[in-house]
Amino acid sequence: MTKTSRLALLCAGVLMLASCKNFQVKEEYFVVNPNPLEVQGGEVNYTVTGTFPEKTFIKKVVCTATPELRWEGGSVKGEPVTLQGEKITGNNQVIEWKEGGTFTYNGTFKYQPEMAKSELYVTFEATKKGKPVEVEPVKIADGVISTAELYAETAKGANTAGSKDAFQRIIKQAQDANIMFVIQQANVRSSETNSDAVKALKESLKNYAADTKNYAIDNLEISAYASPDGGFKLNDKLAAQREKNAANYAKNEVKKAKANAAIESKYTAQDWDGFKSLVEQSNLQDKDLIIRVLSMYDDPEKREAEIKNLSAVYKDLDQEPLSCLQGSCC
Repeated sequence: MTKTSRLALLCAGVLMLASCKNFQVKEEYFVVNPNPLEVQGGEVNYTVTGTFPEKTFIKKVVCTATPELRWEGGSVKGEPVTLQGEKITGNNQVIEWKEGGTFTYNGTFKYQPEMAKSELYVTFEATKKGKPVEVEPVKIADGVISTAELYAETAKGANTAGSKDAFQRIIKQAQDANIMFVIQQANVRSSETNSDAVKALKESLKNYAADTKNYAIDNLEISAYASPDGGFKLNDKLAAQREKNAANYAKNEVKKAKANAAIESKYTAQDWDGFKSLVEQSNLQDKDLIIRVLSMYDDPEKREAEIKNLSAVYKDLDQEPLSCLQGSCC
């Protein structure tokens, strides 16, 4: 094999690895109820709600997610759920690329004493264009609270004086959604407030507000951003207006749901961290060069100037990461 052909094969291998990294699943995509898990009547029941944010589920990916309860020396798997990108032909639930999507499934594990010290994971089997994609398992919950089972076992072998349990366990849950803005605009568009993620958040707000016996809404947190391009003064004003508009929208939804929830909001004029993260996940040919520029300069204006000097690169940025960063609030 010649040196040229070896180099070509090496480049092909690098490209294949890069394509696999495009599809990532994160812990924050999942909400488990209850968390930690608990045993009731010899069974561990759970509900998993997963949300893929906008532009995270690759169009040609098929992914099977399987819950797996792990403990030292063993594990047990639950029923899997299969999702597919919008360009896949099949009968599985479709997760759109642009809008993202939410899915929910329920499951049950038969309780074993070893589960008292365990953790709930989700494992993945994914393919892209028929080729396997490596996706790391993610931990999504702790488990299993077995107080009820221990009490039942004790009652079998001894005469116990039962008393009302005064302990009340609080389980904190979080749910988020993104609202994207058009470049250099701050108005909240109906196309964004009608996304699956925002609809799911509004539905949860309504349900929790109606069930005050079991739920209490702590607060709604709003973080507004603007992309790094355009200068700090412009972006500071733009991000502040996006924060204000997003907070007003949230206040109206809280009022509609008749919920008692505090609203906390903040904004970031130039979201360099978000910009770097999107560049790292992108397919840009010169993304290593961009990341190197970000590490070399701390001054925002200097960073922007140096990136704009890379004229061809900046044109590509305007089509991909910058367009995703023009603004979002969670």
